[in-house]
Amino acid sequence: DVPEWWKAQRLITEANGDWLYDIRYQRKDGQYIWVHQHSLRTYLPDGSIEGSAYWVDVTAKKTAEQALRDSEERYRNLVEGSLQGIMVHREHKPLFANQAYAAMHGYESPEEIIALGDTLALRAPHQRARIIEYGKARMRGEYAPASYELEDVRKDGSTFWTNSLHTVIDWDGQPAIQATFLDITGRKQAEESVRESEARYRSLVEQAPDAFFVWDLDGRFLDVNDKACESLGYTREELLELSVPDIEMKFDADALRERRARLVPGQPSTTEGLHRRNDGTTFPVEVRSGVVEVGEHRIVQSLVRDITERKQAEQDLRRSEERYRNLAEGSIQGLYVQRDFQLLYANEA
Repeated sequence: DVPEWWKAQRLITEANGDWLYDIRYQRKDGQYIWVHQHSLRTYLPDGSIEGSAYWVDVTAKKTAEQALRDSEERYRNLVEGSLQGIMVHREHKPLFANQAYAAMHGYESPEEIIALGDTLALRAPHQRARIIEYGKARMRGEYAPASYELEDVRKDGSTFWTNSLHTVIDWDGQPAIQATFLDITGRKQAEESVRESEARYRSLVEQAPDAFFVWDLDGRFLDVNDKACESLGYTREELLELSVPDIEMKFDADALRERRARLVPGQPSTTEGLHRRNDGTTFPVEVRSGVVEVGEHRIVQSLVRDITERKQAEQDLRRSEERYRNLAEGSIQGLYVQRDFQLLYANEA
């Protein structure tokens, strides 16, 4: 600080009077202190010059000011370097915006945001009434959601979704609202894709000609389609209170454990069973089941087809074969069947 001291002395001489300035001095113990120095230059009657100085220790003040500057710098770096958009407004007049907020709205700089003069221009029209009411309530100290989703408008007119967090702060001695924004457009698009996929899946399931069941590895039903309810004579609510052994005559606790052990993801299996309706009647079914992994859990999806007509046709065929076999075996005429001179059948006669 010696050069600064000499500079101060020169300025005092040039000023031909007194000078106020801050400067550091080193104490005997080696520590530095800040002093506010008032230096005076006095001309004596004999023409000589007398210099004097008054000191006030301002180390604490200087330390506090430096700490404040350091804190402001850290905050500024955090805000300017944040990937989240940050904006401060008072009654929707923008007072501050960081680069991320400008960029996510399609503007080159925060100054363009400030120049808009109204943050509502950045909100989708159908969102504005809600935002105005939230802002008024928040400034009155009344309840308003601190965090909510918004559909915002970019400079080019396109829209995107944000998740915003709002709080009241002091800005230049007056209350204002600080808002932090995170672009969640990708998440919203993914959610919409999932909803569309689920709607297509549900449509396919509900329109399926076969009964559809989703059950956990303990056999409890998690979901069913209308055909399942219709075939068994239950409402959806009633059926979801039941489990596989309640409707499958051949499915007891031991069979459930055995079936569960055989189920492997990606390897569907087909079995036949006998389902019991709500009225106690039964009917044969063909069940095709597969395991699906959902997160850390496994569930089973089963398509169940009523095979009553097929079983009846098979039984009628067996009966018909039996009748004709009896006729052939009881005939007094010799009967045989051959193909390419190879004997396939001959009766006793």
